[in-house]
Amino acid sequence: WMWQTDPGPNHPPVDIGGGITLPVYVTGTRSHSWWAMVVLLLVAASLFVALIFAYLYVWTVSPGFWPARSGQAMPKLDWPIASAAALLASSMAIGASRQLLAGLRTRAKWPVCLGLMLACCAIAAGLYCEFQGHWQSGLRPTADSYGALVYAVMAVEAQLVATAILMGLYTVARSLAGKLDAVRRVTFDNTELFWHYTVAQGLLGLLIVHGFPRIVI
Repeated sequence: WMWQTDPGPNHPPVDIGGGITLPVYVTGTRSHSWWAMVVLLLVAASLFVALIFAYLYVWTVSPGFWPARSGQAMPKLDWPIASAAALLASSMAIGASRQLLAGLRTRAKWPVCLGLMLACCAIAAGLYCEFQGHWQSGLRPTADSYGALVYAVMAVEAQLVATAILMGLYTVARSLAGKLDAVRRVTFDNTELFWHYTVAQGLLGLLIVHGFPRIVI
C-alpha cells in the first residue's frame, strides 16, 4: 500500500489564481512526511532515554551486578570499535547515495542502489559485532539485571536496524522501478533521516554500554 503514496512530480506547480502558485510535490522540510518522520524519531529518542535511565538507575541500586564487582568480563574493545566503524560506514554510504541521487538520471540507478545495499550490509555488521562481543564475553540476558539491560539496549537498536534495512530495500525497489530521482525523492529522504538517527542511537548505546562500566571500575 505504500507504493502509491509517493507518485512523484507529474506536472509543474499549479496556478490557483491571485498570483499564487502551489507545488504538487515537495521534499525536505516542506514535506509533511519529513515532519512525520521527525516526530517518530522524537518518540524513539524518548524511549531510548527512558531505557538508558533505567540502565543507570539499576546501577545505583544494584552496583554488585556490574562488571566492576561481579567479575563479569567486558567485551574486548575490538568489538565496539568494529561496531562503531561499521555504523559510521553505513551513514557514509547513505550520504554518498544522496550525492549520487542529486544527479540521478533514468539510466543511472545502480550507483544509488549499490550505496543503499552497502549501507544495509554495514549497519547489519555493526549490530552483529555488538552482539558477538557481549556473547563471547559470556554475558547472558538471563544472568542478572546488568545482562538483561545490555541485551535490552541491543534489542532496541536491533529493532531500528531491521526497520532501516527494510526501508533501504524498499528505497532500492523504488529506484529500480524508476520512481526515484533527483526530484522524486521523499522516500529516500525519509530513509536517510531514519538511518542517521539509527546510527546515532547505536553509537550512543555503544558509548554507554562499553564506556560506563569501564569508568566505574
